Amino acid sequence: MYKLLFLLLFLASQAVAQTGQIEIGRRTYRSQIIAGTPGTYEFAGAWRFFRTTPEEKWQRIGLSGKRLRTIFSTNAHAMEDFQQYRWYKVSSDWCTAGSSVCLYGAMMSGLGWLMSGVLSDPSTGRDHRLGQLALAGLVGGIGIGITGRFIRRKSDRYLQRAVEHYNSQQTSAAPVPQESFRLSIRPSGNYGIGIAMGF
Repeated sequence: MYKLLFLLLFLASQAVAQTGQIEIGRRTYRSQIIAGTPGTYEFAGAWRFFRTTPEEKWQRIGLSGKRLRTIFSTNAHAMEDFQQYRWYKVSSDWCTAGSSVCLYGAMMSGLGWLMSGVLSDPSTGRDHRLGQLALAGLVGGIGIGITGRFIRRKSDRYLQRAVEHYNSQQTSAAPVPQESFRLSIRPSGNYGIGIAMGF
């Protein structure tokens, strides 16, 4: 009896798993890929893998999600959110690059400011323009980096919305089980449990 129950539960779970829904995954610290929900602050920008069935191997999303474009093209709402994801992803990448350039410039200007005090004539002192440039680069780099982090989190939210739109279409396209089959567990006898199936 238990074998029949487990067989029915297994078949029902496999019917749900075969609907072709997209899962988004990230790599953990132990180099495993796990499925999850993009849009969290802790893992912003870490969602770089996808699969359409649980048995399938994880695939890379690609640069700005180019491998997902053909999948989302079948659903207009998913494609709109996917285009927003791509726009915000590119913007966050530009913010990351800009932040790196600003921080590198701040580091070089700071070193120049420190060296100007060592190598210059004691009567002239340090070159304060380099110090001001280093401070401006530091503040700008940190500000652009924080902005890029928030934009990346927003791009992850658009990716999640695109996946939800696509999966909702796939779920609605899946065949709906007929009401003619019912499975229920009921008490039977004095101390037993019975399984009832109705067709």
